[in-house]
Amino acid sequence: QLAELLAARTDLEELRARADAGNRQAASQLAELLAARTDLEELRARGGAGDRDAARQLAELLAAGGDLDQLRARAGAGDRDAARQLAELLAARGDLDQLRARARGGDQAAASRLVELLAGRGDLDQLRARAGAGDRDAARQLTELLAARGDLDQLRARADAGDGLAASRLVKLLAARGDLDELRARADA
Repeated sequence: QLAELLAARTDLEELRARADAGNRQAASQLAELLAARTDLEELRARGGAGDRDAARQLAELLAAGGDLDQLRARAGAGDRDAARQLAELLAARGDLDQLRARARGGDQAAASRLVELLAGRGDLDQLRARAGAGDRDAARQLTELLAARGDLDQLRARADAGDGLAASRLVKLLAARGDLDELRARADA
């Protein structure tokens, strides 16, 4: 409550002092005020010193300004908030190549957004390739697309290859169709 009152009074000095002493509420309120003032310099300094709220606010401001270079630099330095914001911007621009490159480099936010875009486009081949390489999000999205399309043959193939989610979705589709023979055969296998 004190931090909120200090923020309402825009008492930056006391918020800084309390944030520097480890008060999380003060750090959060300070970061919000700094973002409202577009104080990138202090947000960078505080974020670089380990203030997660400042790093998050900075990433959001950089994304709002479309500053891909700064987001890439911060993401490359391990800033997860910057990586997430960068992935969002790249996805909004439909930049599959950059998302793929970042995903190959281990950026989980980019991999996740890439899979969402591929699923939205119905790109079964790319989802299949990513799923085959061990991407669980891609496997889940692929299974959901196959189920939505009623593609029993592909679901069977995935289920028979050990994909538990595909097996579950296949059983639900078979049950909805009333296919007792195949359900019995799968239960007995």
